[in-house]
Amino acid sequence: LIVLGNGRVGVNCEHTPADALTTGSLLMEAMEKETGIYKDTASCAELAEPMPIQWNITPEVVKLIDNAQKEAGALAGNLRMLLGNMTQYGAQWIKTLGVSPDAYFQVALQAAYFRHHGKPAPTYETSSLRRFLHGRTETIRSCSEESLAFSKVFDDKDFSLKKKLQYFQQAIAAHLEYSKAASLGQGVDRHLLGLRAQIQSPEEAEQALLFQDPSYIQSMSFAMSTSNVTPGEKFRGAFAPVIPDGYGINYAMDKSDLKFSISEWLSSPVTDATAFRETIYKTLSDLYDAGEYAKRQ
Repeated sequence: LIVLGNGRVGVNCEHTPADALTTGSLLMEAMEKETGIYKDTASCAELAEPMPIQWNITPEVVKLIDNAQKEAGALAGNLRMLLGNMTQYGAQWIKTLGVSPDAYFQVALQAAYFRHHGKPAPTYETSSLRRFLHGRTETIRSCSEESLAFSKVFDDKDFSLKKKLQYFQQAIAAHLEYSKAASLGQGVDRHLLGLRAQIQSPEEAEQALLFQDPSYIQSMSFAMSTSNVTPGEKFRGAFAPVIPDGYGINYAMDKSDLKFSISEWLSSPVTDATAFRETIYKTLSDLYDAGEYAKRQ
């Protein structure tokens, strides 16, 4: 738990043993049941005063600790995290269009990235595999041929709004299809990871030409690493980008608003989280206008 001087409280979680929604669910349930000071609970058992633990460490270990602290400080100092909150509408309005709120937001992110950077973004979205024993996650690859096609026509004046909405629906359908496949263990990334894990020697690695292919390497460089932690009434999350020139985008969709965080490495000459956040806002707003137009037809 991290408690700030202004009363705000956050949690810094270790990702190795559990996924974000697991930890988040525990915290949200605790918050929902928190009603103030408990008056009728039994007194806590009397415990001995805590005693400081005395550590006997060598000068070499002290030096390693100091270096680790400096490196962690430099890493944290290079990270920028911004919050976003789209208050114009939320998941409730998105559902009136007959589309999935998650697919809607992911397609919006693709269009926003294309608007801002002029190219598609290899994108990671978390899919849960908890239906399987020891299952954790699979990758939903949100950057599809359909989402790219929509991104290209979204600002093209030669296309009517009606035609753009057709491209939008195709992008939504493609995202839903991939999302379903990933959740059923039919994605590609964990299977490829399993193959990579079987490599036993440098000689075998040299023969595994797939993992040396430039297209494979580029597809694994996720310019946007994203995760949906809906519902968003009380829960907001954030994480760092996974590549030097990428963004980390965590989002949660409440009934009446869309909350998200966006992170970047300050050392990157490519990213600009502040400006990109504004592009996301504009894209979400433009999609709202397009959706309202569609409902009037």
